[in-house]
Amino acid sequence: MKFDKRNINVSTDEILPISIYRSGYVIKRIGAGFDGERFIEPKNSSELESLEDVSLADVYIEIRKFLFQYEYNEFPTKGDNGLPVLKEKFEGVEDFISADESGFLKIINKFGLMSQAEKESTEIWLSILKYIALKEGYTVLDASEDDAKIPPFNLMTKSDIQLFRSEREQFSKLNNEIKVEIRKDGLHLSPTTLGSALILFALKHNSPQALKCQNKKGNCKEYFIDLSKAQIGQYCSPKCARAQNRFFEETTRQETEKGFIEEILIPKIEKSGWSKSDIKREYMISKKLKTRADIVLTFENKPLVMIEIKLIASKTLNEKAERALNFLQMAQMNEMKMQLIRRAREMKVPYAMVCSNNKNYLIDIEKTKSWQEGTTFFMTYDGISEIDTIITPDQARGLEDA
Repeated sequence: MKFDKRNINVSTDEILPISIYRSGYVIKRIGAGFDGERFIEPKNSSELESLEDVSLADVYIEIRKFLFQYEYNEFPTKGDNGLPVLKEKFEGVEDFISADESGFLKIINKFGLMSQAEKESTEIWLSILKYIALKEGYTVLDASEDDAKIPPFNLMTKSDIQLFRSEREQFSKLNNEIKVEIRKDGLHLSPTTLGSALILFALKHNSPQALKCQNKKGNCKEYFIDLSKAQIGQYCSPKCARAQNRFFEETTRQETEKGFIEEILIPKIEKSGWSKSDIKREYMISKKLKTRADIVLTFENKPLVMIEIKLIASKTLNEKAERALNFLQMAQMNEMKMQLIRRAREMKVPYAMVCSNNKNYLIDIEKTKSWQEGTTFFMTYDGISEIDTIITPDQARGLEDA
């Protein structure tokens, strides 16, 4: 009978009926020595609480975070083979639960038991943890006792044999909780418990990674399951991807603009006769609106020229950037033009400039008083001129023609 992973009926957003005991859980051992068995049970069995908003993704993510090392940016640490690396406490360890019992109980206290019974053996959880942690290397998954991958019993200790048999027994129980249907397109598998859902999910998606969203601008703290084939996803949603891309573009723009100002524009301004003390960076226009001008040129602390920077970001964007740079000459950019004029009038400066790594425009604010918003006067070029240099202090003070 044909089987396809697409026929596994489980998804990341699947909501499972989960109940937990509010008192929390403890691990208790019943029996001693090799015959002893550990069980997870509630501290108080009278405080059962149903949870309706816990998804399979939440549980899977917590298990991955419990098992694997994460780097500073919350991406899984990878070994030489390109696979995620287990935490040091789990390296060469058969019993993940004993290696970090407190960390394990945090998962139990958050999501409850695999079988949703009042208590269950730790071996059920251990089987799941090894299944997710060791992937194809977990011998219990598909090996019989005489399989070459399993060490001969005469080389196993009594404890090793007991652990192997117990894990295989518990894993078989979880497999029995998987509902199998035969349809025209082959076998279909569906989970009936949390444990069987985790097994099927890891099988269907080849043990996907759990990553933290890299949207630093939005300070997103969400973890997500990377179902991409390459498993190099960075964002939990398209919205976070767009937000981070906008932040990256804005950061790049600011860095480019800063370099242009410091390396090209400021030397030109000083060459035009302005002293360093006359050049004000990030000049506050309105404290209430928190608006600033890129540069304001002053004389005896009186603002005379407001300068806005508009740069071409790259050669591939020349056509679009050229439209932005020529916004003073284009009808669809009128609002931006008027905003610049309004700011200049608010500051009471006689002149405004738009400087770029391509062209410079000078605006005589007095000559723009005839402009009327919402009319064809938007199309006027009165008071606007393209210049090669920077306006001088004497021109700004009206001592010379600008």
